Amino acid sequence: MENELVIPDNPDLESWVSYVTVGLNSEKSQKSYTTAIKDFSAWWVDKGCPSDFSRRLIEAYKADLLIRTVKKGGRKGEKLTPSTINLYLSCVRRLADKFYLDGFISDRDHTGIKSVKRENNQGYRAGNWLNLEQCRLWIDSIEGDSLAAIRNRAIVALLLGTALRVSELAGLTVSKIQYREAQPCIIDFIGKGRKVRSIAIPKWCFAFLTTWLDRAGISEGAIFRKLNKLQKIRPVGNRAVTSQAIYQIVIDTSKLAGLTVKPHDCRRTCALFTRKQGGGSLEEVSNLLGHSELSTTQRYLSASDSLINTANTRWQLE
Repeated sequence: MENELVIPDNPDLESWVSYVTVGLNSEKSQKSYTTAIKDFSAWWVDKGCPSDFSRRLIEAYKADLLIRTVKKGGRKGEKLTPSTINLYLSCVRRLADKFYLDGFISDRDHTGIKSVKRENNQGYRAGNWLNLEQCRLWIDSIEGDSLAAIRNRAIVALLLGTALRVSELAGLTVSKIQYREAQPCIIDFIGKGRKVRSIAIPKWCFAFLTTWLDRAGISEGAIFRKLNKLQKIRPVGNRAVTSQAIYQIVIDTSKLAGLTVKPHDCRRTCALFTRKQGGGSLEEVSNLLGHSELSTTQRYLSASDSLINTANTRWQLE
C-alpha cells in the first residue's frame, strides 16, 4: 500500500534542495536548481499545499510559469525564457523521482509527471565570440607583474585555449596536468554531468599556466588560489578560487580591453577557432567542449556560420 503524501505548510526546503541537487557537479547548476525548488515550494504553499502530486498539478505549475515575467535585472518585465521554464520543470521531475522511489506517488502519477512537455526554444541565441586580435588585446590588457595579474592572465588563457567551464577551471588540480608524448594535457578530469574527458593544452596557453604555478610556488592541490590583500596566497582554509570569482575576473579583465565578455563566450571562441583555424572535426570540437550530443556542438558553430559572410551580404545596392 502506498504511503500518503503529506506536505507540511512549510515544506522541508533543506531536504528538497538535497533531493534535486544530488549528483550535480557544477556549482552553477546547484544554485539554479536550488532557486527552482524554492520557487516550486513557494508556489505549492500558495496553492494550499495540494496533496495530489500528479501531472495535473505540474501542468498547472507550468501554466503559471508561462505567464510569469522577470522581476529584476536587464530582462525585467519580459516573460521567462523556455530554457528557464524547462529548468524549473526538470527540477520538479527530480523531486518526483524521489517521491516515487520513497513510495509516495504511484507509477501512473510518476509517469504522468515525466511526460509533461518541455517548452520548445524558438531558435537559438547567436551568443558572442572573439577574434584573434581581441584575444591578444584582452590578455595584454591584464598588465603588471603582481600575483593577481599573473594568475588572471593564466585563467583567461586557459578559458580561451581549452574551452573549460568556470566550474571545471575552479576545480582543476595540479595532478591533472600531465604530459602525453611531450604534449601538456589536462587528464581525466570530471566535468558537467560527471563526464570524464581529457584536453590538450596549447603551448601558448601552457606558458601562462607554468608562469603562474612557478611564481605562486604551487606544486599540488588547486591550481588557482585566492589571494589576500597583500597579494599572497591565503595560508589557511579553502584556498581555491570559486566559480563566481572566475566569472567576475572574466568580466572585470575584459573591460580593461574595452570588451564585454562572459566565460561562456570563451568556450564559443575556442570551439570556433578549433573548427575553422585548427581544422578540427565536429566530433573533435564536441569532445573538447564535453558535449553529449553533436547537435549541441553544431549550435555553437552554426551561430557564426549564419552571420559571417552570408549570402545577403554578398550583393550591393549601387
